[in-house]
Amino acid sequence: MIELQSILILWETFRSIFKKCFRHECVSLEDIVKNSESEGAHIVWHDLSDWENLEDLEIFEKLKNLNEFNGEVYVVTEASYKDGLGPFKLNSINLELFVENHLNLIGECFFNGDVLIVDPENLCMWVFHHEGVFAFISRV
Repeated sequence: MIELQSILILWETFRSIFKKCFRHECVSLEDIVKNSESEGAHIVWHDLSDWENLEDLEIFEKLKNLNEFNGEVYVVTEASYKDGLGPFKLNSINLELFVENHLNLIGECFFNGDVLIVDPENLCMWVFHHEGVFAFISRV
């Protein structure tokens, strides 16, 4: 089981790491995509039009199929913006367990809006947009 308090980090910590890795601010998903494209990232969006009828783990598998998760990852879900919460930092080995338990831990689905999963070591991220599209973005 994952202890929620052990994976929460401060917003300023996450924003600092994100800016160091991707050379732009982490303001919104739309801004992240726009800034990544302006820096030359080629983003291929994959449609998941029935995402609201899928379980979190089914959506997670789609993201995982784009590229494997490795090492420490930072996660921002819609729940991250609730009072008392924030971004999450965990080893990617525990990411599937976190997705599976997000509803029990926080009271809402993991994919309940925009989701950002950042791998700072490999300078890449997975994005899920609340309109049912997802992509993998890499700086390398």
